[in-house]
Amino acid sequence: MRGSGSVDVLIVEDEPDVADSTADILKIAGFSVAVTPTVDEALTAVTTSSFGCVILDHHLADQSSETFLGGMEQTPPTIVLSGMGQGELAKLWHENTDRLFACLRKPVTPQDLIEVVRSAVRPDPAGLGDRPPRPWGVGTWVYARDRRTGRWNGGFAISEVLEDGYQLRRLWEGDVLEQPFAFDDVRPERRSDPFR
Repeated sequence: MRGSGSVDVLIVEDEPDVADSTADILKIAGFSVAVTPTVDEALTAVTTSSFGCVILDHHLADQSSETFLGGMEQTPPTIVLSGMGQGELAKLWHENTDRLFACLRKPVTPQDLIEVVRSAVRPDPAGLGDRPPRPWGVGTWVYARDRRTGRWNGGFAISEVLEDGYQLRRLWEGDVLEQPFAFDDVRPERRSDPFR
């Protein structure tokens, strides 16, 4: 494993070019990074070192992300990167909501990756202090509740943390929604169960 000790991010990726480019993006953003190509090495690493979060490729040559997620009682916040279709991605989130911080569909823009990692590693980027704890920040993918119907809708990311809620943007169009959402009307994808 490259990098050791107390590190912000552990990258688990078996393709060297992808691992190197992901590490470079995060290093430029100011994160310390360690890289390992296998789930077994990652499981050993998280028991012997401290990590702010883990970025895990869903399909590795030796095993899948579920092996890592099931191999530990507690894991650092884990971000899974996957090229899966939306249905498979939803199933992965649904089955692992208590263990995943986020699940990002490839290709991921450098800015989206940095924002999600920042939310995982530094959970209070807005300095919320004594306000109700909200361990998610700018870039976190969320579901927002429509107050009229009570229905939870996906496809949003937090674009700004406000005094009493969040400003959201649509993930694919990128446009910011006109009205802000109260804290109680926003749930990170990793903590909600939108498929019930």
